[in-house]
Amino acid sequence: MDGHEDASVSVKVDEPTQGGRTPLLTWIDRNNRALTFVVGVIPPTLYLIFVNRYAVNSLQGDEWNQLAFLHAALHGHLSMGELWSQYGEPRIPLVRAYLLIFATFDHLDLRTVILGNALLFIVAYGMLLLVFRRYLGGRLTPVPVLAVGLIWFSLADVQNALWGFEVGWYLVTLGFVCMLGALLLPRGRSALWLAVAILAAVFATLAWIQGFVAWPVGLLCLVWTGSHRSNRIRAGAVWCGSTLVMVLIYFLGYNRTISSCKPVFGCIPTDPLTHPVAAARFLLVLIGNAVPGGFTDGAPHSYLRFEIVGAVLLAGAVYVIFQSWRWREQSERLPLPLLLVTFSLLFDATLVWGRVGAGPPGAINSNRYVMPNVILVVGIVMFAWAHRPWGRPSPASPSARRTLEWAALALVGVLVALQVVIATDFGIRGANLLKSFGTGRGQLTVNWNRVPPGIRSCEAVGLFVQGDLVPLAASDRLGEFGPTSYWYFRNLGPPAALGPCAKLTPSPPSKT
Repeated sequence: MDGHEDASVSVKVDEPTQGGRTPLLTWIDRNNRALTFVVGVIPPTLYLIFVNRYAVNSLQGDEWNQLAFLHAALHGHLSMGELWSQYGEPRIPLVRAYLLIFATFDHLDLRTVILGNALLFIVAYGMLLLVFRRYLGGRLTPVPVLAVGLIWFSLADVQNALWGFEVGWYLVTLGFVCMLGALLLPRGRSALWLAVAILAAVFATLAWIQGFVAWPVGLLCLVWTGSHRSNRIRAGAVWCGSTLVMVLIYFLGYNRTISSCKPVFGCIPTDPLTHPVAAARFLLVLIGNAVPGGFTDGAPHSYLRFEIVGAVLLAGAVYVIFQSWRWREQSERLPLPLLLVTFSLLFDATLVWGRVGAGPPGAINSNRYVMPNVILVVGIVMFAWAHRPWGRPSPASPSARRTLEWAALALVGVLVALQVVIATDFGIRGANLLKSFGTGRGQLTVNWNRVPPGIRSCEAVGLFVQGDLVPLAASDRLGEFGPTSYWYFRNLGPPAALGPCAKLTPSPPSKT
């Protein structure tokens, strides 16, 4: 950046001329800003409507595990040690602070928490579009903005979208995108913007352990975009020093024995090294799940479809990396797609390392792992649009090469269309299922004393309720015990016994 104000993608569409243009095209061009804005707000608006429609105020899984911390904090016993303590592998001070804010002011209404997560994702989207505009070196237009928005807010990521505790990954994404904004948006590099980028990377790291991925990506950005070797070395040294300080602080007193990485979860840390083929297959299925399948449909008979899609997307990611290196002095001096793709692949690498033992089912049934691969698709789409065949001002390419370029662009277009259609259907079906389970959890929790003791533990397991913590949630009026939800669930009564639990339900007394 320093001294290269023109360091944006050189592959730009020439300014349209009036000659030979229809009145419609002229009108579209004249109103481009308004049309782009309208198109740009459609995906986040639909996403908010979706989240508001399907979110349920009921505690689940990891949210139960935060009740002890929230109870202590709400009663004036906030412990910085507990705020900083590990939760499995990660330290999650920002997640705990986020949940505490909602517990203090809104009785930890999970609907509000989930809508807050959506707003964080929308802020990251807005920042991403600003960086995308800088990368293109010109104005944004409706088509690429719509494509990016539809992928970014893909309903393939339905479980994260409807689970409040997953705010950790939304905070990681927000910190990462803000880091890119601080490094790529300013026309000149300064100590102030470098400090902002470092703070954004720290923010991502304190949200979840995958936030550490932001640090190598930030270093790559600094080394890539600096105009003078001395500036790159100086900025890189500051960045590496900050990374080292963050690592030392984060892992001081770190206890590996309380890691959630356990064989029972398919997590054997040495597996990627001792079973490289299994690791590679897990990675392909993980990436391929960007065109989703899994928990709404049950275990598939074959994972070939996911492996093929994953191989195509991985090939696209490698192509983006290779061509970005080739064109680093021309069109890719601000390599936004490269940075998005690298972030996604490093994020995936942490998931492979931790979960490869679960095999292909673990890659798709845990729908929470979709987010980094949605970002990967966004990076590929941005690169494809910036290098579309008709956008080149250079002399015509050989016909064979031009044919391949059109074929590649068509493939990306088909992939985007398929992803949007399949993900939307998958997301709506998954959301209905999650809402049904969430409502059942709320009914079970609020009506705990009405459930026959013999089946409480059985139903709690099926609906992911921690029965021993129900009194704690009730005493602080958190989650479904909040004033807006308690009587709703209470009036619904206990949920119908789940299939395995129904056998434990006492038979009604005989009338004879």
